[in-house]
Amino acid sequence: MPRGLSFSTLKRSLSTGITVTGPHGARASFTAKIVRGSLVLTLRRATVSLRVQIQGAALKLSKQFALNVRKKHVQTLKLTVTLAGKSARTVHTVLKLKVT
Repeated sequence: MPRGLSFSTLKRSLSTGITVTGPHGARASFTAKIVRGSLVLTLRRATVSLRVQIQGAALKLSKQFALNVRKKHVQTLKLTVTLAGKSARTVHTVLKLKVT
């Protein structure tokens, strides 16, 4: 996560601010927790495809970061996603997100 942007540490905020859907738009059951500043989502069942939406309740912004976004100093964010299964193999992907 970029400096000034972090995840909420409250479980209620995480549960209301994160939506996970599987194939065909069906909601997937999951648990969310923060481990060393990283969001860890644990799915109850394996799925072929996954869509994760993170909304405002699950995020914390510093005042300076919010000001930089408003003044258009921040235009893209880099977010690293790590996918891990039951095996020891992990996949790291870097996402570039456009700030709107």
